[in-house]
Amino acid sequence: MLLTLLVLAALVILFFAASLVLFMLRSTASQGGINNGFLEIIPHAQMSEAEKRLFEILELAMAPSFLVCPRVTTSAVVTRPSHHNPLRYRAIRSQKRLDFVLVDRETLNARLLVELDDMSRRNRKADDGTRHGTLAEAGYPTLRVLVRQTYNMQDLSTQIRMAMGQQ
Repeated sequence: MLLTLLVLAALVILFFAASLVLFMLRSTASQGGINNGFLEIIPHAQMSEAEKRLFEILELAMAPSFLVCPRVTTSAVVTRPSHHNPLRYRAIRSQKRLDFVLVDRETLNARLLVELDDMSRRNRKADDGTRHGTLAEAGYPTLRVLVRQTYNMQDLSTQIRMAMGQQ
């Protein structure tokens, strides 16, 4: 009798576990994701519409002298010297990404960081200021561009030249 109850309890637990696994697999498929049973991968847009607009005008304004590299991680631009405090550099490098990096086509050196300034950045100005101050110390000036529906290519080119120290 006791053995029968234990077997029945084990079967009920097994049934609920299998039901839960099937439910999780179905919910992933309904989101359009790829699921190998353990890892769910859902594709997303590489750039927002605002980033795409700025990218297109940057490409036009900076051709042929500069490459425009979107969504570059901070760690791709700076690294910590071995004798410096690792925590300070971790705080800077752990930022998700830079919106755009302008790279000189001849030398392939980064010349300017371009950040798209939207409403979500308003609350993070202090953190961004610290990060960009440190990046400026490393030789990378930052140009902050307000989100707009359209951009004036001449004005943007002038802002970029000024930010890079060119007249």
